[in-house]
Amino acid sequence: MYFGYALVGFIVGAVLAGGGSDFLLGAGGGIAVGLLLARLHRLERRTAQLESAAGDAARVSPLPVPPPAPEPAAAEQTWERPGPQASEPFEISRVARTATPELPTPALPTWLDVLLGKAKSWLTTGNIPVKVGVVVSFVGVSFLLKYAFERRLLVLPLEVRLLAVAAAGVALLVIGWRLRHKVRVYALTLQGGGAGILFLTIFAALRLWQLLPAALAFALLVALTAGTGALAVLQNARSLAILGVVGGFLAPVLTSTGQGSHVALFSYYLVLNGAIVGIAWFRAWRELNLVGFVFTFVIGSFWGYRYYTPELWASTQPFLLLHFLLYQAIAILYALRQPPERIGLVDGTLVFATPVVAFALQAALMRGSDYGLAISAAAAAVFYAVVATALFRRRAPGLRLLVESYLALAVAFATLAIPLALDARWTSAAWALEGAALVWVGTRQGRQLAKLAGTALIGLSGLAFLDGAWRSGAGLPVLNGDVLGGLLISLSAFFAARRLGGVPEQRFVTAHRVAALGLFLWALLWWLGTGWAETEARAPFVAQYTVYLLFVGASGALAAWLGGALAWPLLSRSVLLLLPLLAVLAQQD
Repeated sequence: MYFGYALVGFIVGAVLAGGGSDFLLGAGGGIAVGLLLARLHRLERRTAQLESAAGDAARVSPLPVPPPAPEPAAAEQTWERPGPQASEPFEISRVARTATPELPTPALPTWLDVLLGKAKSWLTTGNIPVKVGVVVSFVGVSFLLKYAFERRLLVLPLEVRLLAVAAAGVALLVIGWRLRHKVRVYALTLQGGGAGILFLTIFAALRLWQLLPAALAFALLVALTAGTGALAVLQNARSLAILGVVGGFLAPVLTSTGQGSHVALFSYYLVLNGAIVGIAWFRAWRELNLVGFVFTFVIGSFWGYRYYTPELWASTQPFLLLHFLLYQAIAILYALRQPPERIGLVDGTLVFATPVVAFALQAALMRGSDYGLAISAAAAAVFYAVVATALFRRRAPGLRLLVESYLALAVAFATLAIPLALDARWTSAAWALEGAALVWVGTRQGRQLAKLAGTALIGLSGLAFLDGAWRSGAGLPVLNGDVLGGLLISLSAFFAARRLGGVPEQRFVTAHRVAALGLFLWALLWWLGTGWAETEARAPFVAQYTVYLLFVGASGALAAWLGGALAWPLLSRSVLLLLPLLAVLAQQD
């Protein structure tokens, strides 16, 4: 152990000191710091062993006998009754059970409590200095490379400096692998930091200094990504996979000069996401999937906002399509790789957020095209219908919810294709459908965050539609983007209100009822508002109130019939809300 720390300290100290007279000072200081860290780690392990031994001794030693309770009298008699030595534990346990009052059942933790608990556990348990040190070291090495390049502080040849940093990363990997059976958390943290440093070094050698041919650098990145994924799968180490992937995604961000090729960037991310697909084939690690999803589409969106021009469409569109397909494959593998006790679980974020984000980026690529977005929506509808059919024929256990989700997406995109072909509006309707789908998955799986996000999306979709999408009088009567968009928002809100109000919940009962009522009123407002806006835009002025009166009356009859057919009392009682409106309309000339 001391040798490994000294070796890493020697390499890092030599790199920081550079050449010349400071080389020996830096190398010697690095060895000294490495030996001190090794000693600190040894003391920590010894302390942990002593604490564990003390805990075991406390558990083995007999517990002190509590004093007898004054009430009830039967408990006192049982305590004082003499008997053989072997029967004392039994009698004491009877007294304890009789005298101990019943405690209230603790409330179930919320998703926020669970999330905060996991974060606190990670920050306050295990080898905290190592966890913090590896993260700080990785970020520090990345900025050190860039700073040294810009200021020309190091006198060693650039190739030597990069090789030294790469050697330090390899040393971390080797040390972590050798310690995997002794101190697992520490070993996995070292391996993740080493993999991240190697990612950063290879990418810097390619992009910043052009020391590696593109083909060789790409091959090295592929090999390193595959190796990191293999290490994570072999050791069943989710944290190692996440650390390696985060390091890989951060490499181009930390070394970016703003002048690189987007083809190289997206090809590199394609390799990383391919590694995530490979890991998803063996492990259902949702956190890893989400990390890749967020990095890919957030950085891709930022690049598109800053640098995309229509001339880059041919070199950008294939990457968007390939990343979309990769994350659909990851969502399917996540459902297939669930353990027996969790069969039927799907990742609602990937299933529903991927098409929404990808469709938003597709809209940016199709800007200026008359029917490009409508064709894209129709293609997405066909894709989801085909995949749903293939999964249904597979008849694997636990795929029913995923099949239903893909069928819902197929219907949603097929519906979107109609207004898109008439008017180029999609964001608001897509948000509403996405929100309804999230509420549906949340009520099916008991996920509070999905229900909250879905409710918020439906509300925001209506506000976005009013802000920038309403075009009064555009298109054909009824069959236009105004009416179809408003109906999609209204129907999505009706569906979500039905799901939230009809599924029994053990927690947050009042919150679910309030959300269901709010969504129902939002849906009713959009239904009536869409009808009035279309009537005002299309009907002659003298007949507007008459036409709208017929519309409201027909809506009330439909609500009464559907409320009874669906056993939905809230929808049936909504007719009472329409009566005052009918009375006002009847008084108009």
